[in-house]
Amino acid sequence: MRKPPLLIVLMLLAVINAFTQNDYSEKGHKTYHFKKENIIPDTLLKELSSSGKDVLLKNTMAGARWDSAITYVFSSPTDSLFLEKALYEYDENDNMTQLTIHSWNGDNDEWIKDIKSEYEYDGENNSIYFAHYTWDPRNEEWRNFSKIHREFHECGRTILFSAYRWDYQNDKWVGEHKYENDYDEYGNTTLHIFSQWNAQNDEWIGFEKFVSEYDEFGKLNRSYSFKWDTGNDEWKMYGKEEIEYDANGNKDIQISYSWSNESWIQKSKNIYQYDENNNQILDIDFKWDQEDEEWKPSDKEKCNYDNNNKRVLRATYNWNHENEKWIGDFKSARIFDERGNVIFSKTYYWQSEKNDWITSLKGEYKYDMHGNLSALEYYVWNNGTYTWPIDKKTYYYGDKIGVPVVNTLDETTVFPNPAKDFFRVKTQSTISRIDFYDLKGKWLKSYQDNVLDLPVPAGDLNSGIYILLIHTDDGVIKKKILIQK
Repeated sequence: MRKPPLLIVLMLLAVINAFTQNDYSEKGHKTYHFKKENIIPDTLLKELSSSGKDVLLKNTMAGARWDSAITYVFSSPTDSLFLEKALYEYDENDNMTQLTIHSWNGDNDEWIKDIKSEYEYDGENNSIYFAHYTWDPRNEEWRNFSKIHREFHECGRTILFSAYRWDYQNDKWVGEHKYENDYDEYGNTTLHIFSQWNAQNDEWIGFEKFVSEYDEFGKLNRSYSFKWDTGNDEWKMYGKEEIEYDANGNKDIQISYSWSNESWIQKSKNIYQYDENNNQILDIDFKWDQEDEEWKPSDKEKCNYDNNNKRVLRATYNWNHENEKWIGDFKSARIFDERGNVIFSKTYYWQSEKNDWITSLKGEYKYDMHGNLSALEYYVWNNGTYTWPIDKKTYYYGDKIGVPVVNTLDETTVFPNPAKDFFRVKTQSTISRIDFYDLKGKWLKSYQDNVLDLPVPAGDLNSGIYILLIHTDDGVIKKKILIQK
């Protein structure tokens, strides 16, 4: 199946979003300079402090929004040239509405337009439309390239996703692919249909369908896979997956089957293990050998976590059937500060000749007083000189809490309030971290856990009103609490 043009857009955005990708330039390392606005200004922060509402905050890129980004290419540690420039626009809800990328014309010493993306949102700030354009220098106008339409269920999840590309030859939009989802009353996906575009008839035709079933606890326990039979004009079942869970509700075993000759044939199996905090530490993938009629190892993933349940190590391995042993593939390690921010990362690859892990890339991260990423440096290991020459640097500017207001919630409570030495937070989502701020927006401390209804120590705080940013699986919830000694 041909990849949609959207991937091109994502690749271009990845160049700008330097801290999430590893880019190696033959010309040298790149430095990215970002300027970002304050997402929660003092006036809004005071309003939130005095408000009795629970405010849900949603993270954006690196917890901040940027006005512009400029990329430089280095031919030496001191010589650099412009490469490209990105300009951002936002609506009143801090949703990005436009991104324009310019390329540097060295011959004329000027910026020239290159790519533009436009976004639209519904009343719930869901992204419902995205359009991508390329600049036509000859006619000095933007040309259509690709677009995406989305519709949302009342539970906030996508029910329709359709992607199109511009047909320059016929001067019209043609479909690329489409996803349709249906949900039960609890927001679980029960139906997922993938369709492709039939250029001959200018219409969508079914390609693949998945039907999911859940147990009484809302856990996915079985799904069936179908493909569209164009000859018989019907869906034909070809596979299924069955999932079992342990006593803690963690996925224990997942088995995939293929439908053949009116019977189910085992295909693959995954076995999972967890630590005492229910963090997944092992995932082993097996393939069914029909000839020997047994499960044989294929690959596995191992993870380690720190005391705050942050993943500090992830390693993948492949099974060598000839030597019957695990061979390393990829490994990444991270170190976090007391607020849960990554301050150091390193990646490795497996070298068969040395039968050992070889380091390849490391990153060092710095944050401002509010916990926003302010600087990032990437280094690439040089096996010849045994040194870490710098690959690129990224600088982020801004000094406020980098999360925009999205919605209000009523189900989260903080009690007792006022509190003295301890208080509890009750919410329907899993809590990973609570940040404490004073009324001026200054970060004071963080408390980390991953359970509900957790006791939070507050004995080290002086009497006064504090702002809590409660990080959950569904976003960041703002609350305030009064400490009385």
